[in-house]
Amino acid sequence: METLSKKQRKKLEKQMSSRAFTVFGFRGEGDTNYSLKLLYKKDTKPEETQEQKKLPGKSMPVDENILKDTEDPRILPELEAVHVKNLYDSIATHWHGTRYKAWPRVASFIQSLPRPSLIADVGCGNGKNMPDCNKNGFVIGCDISIELCKICRAFGFEVFAGDIMTLPFRNEVFDAVISIAVFHHTSTRARRLLAIQEIVRIMKVGASALIYAWALEQEGSVSGHKFDTQDVFVPWHFKTPTPAKKPSKNPAFENPLPEHLLPKQTTEENTPVFNRYCHVYKEGELDELVGEFPEVEIISSEYDTGNWVISIRKTAVSEKR
Repeated sequence: METLSKKQRKKLEKQMSSRAFTVFGFRGEGDTNYSLKLLYKKDTKPEETQEQKKLPGKSMPVDENILKDTEDPRILPELEAVHVKNLYDSIATHWHGTRYKAWPRVASFIQSLPRPSLIADVGCGNGKNMPDCNKNGFVIGCDISIELCKICRAFGFEVFAGDIMTLPFRNEVFDAVISIAVFHHTSTRARRLLAIQEIVRIMKVGASALIYAWALEQEGSVSGHKFDTQDVFVPWHFKTPTPAKKPSKNPAFENPLPEHLLPKQTTEENTPVFNRYCHVYKEGELDELVGEFPEVEIISSEYDTGNWVISIRKTAVSEKR
């Protein structure tokens, strides 16, 4: 992973704090560079042990002793820093080779939005949902993985590195928000509630949002996963994508990545396995979390091929929390 020098960090922080875009805004003294600083708290890649190399494809339960609430839910816990942020920085180019277009339910939601819409893609990954969003208006993406943001920028998408817990947007500015496969990487209830609070905060009154999260129940799933408990490590096998899996089906991804962003070649002998942290959701769990916010109504709540999906609408101005 590329590490910024102290001088480069200061320059980037200054640029971020002086943004004059209408949608950007920072929330009080001391919070200006909060999210940005958290991103650089750890520069190490997830350690890959001999034990991890031998792991089968099955998920493993997370030790309850490391599932701890931080004093401030905005602070990135070490579990998420190592097994989410740093992990995706490590596997970004390989991950990109397996994701190339929006899922049908996500595409349908985007297409249903009024035109033109200003859309936030919170946890945008490699940008696979952004071409559909841009057909309906304009999308701004953010992701905690800087390496995934680099891939988005290589394809011309408008993105920045940021944390869902401290989104640097003004209140009530977006017509719609999508957050796809992000919530299952949040490790505590307090952080899940804060993530919903931030999404609701940036939505205009009348705006809608779509949230996807991995389900504990995996009936009809195509992933092949089976979960015995809600907090798990899911192995990622760091393999070079085959040509059939490259993102050629999406016109936005037709141009190849720059050479420095291409995945490194691996062989069966040197294929490492990294553990992704996930909290998989029970039926009704997302509904219960959203129910904590009286300014939001649930439009639909459903199961979609191994995920719980909730669509919400903001009906009133958010209270200050």
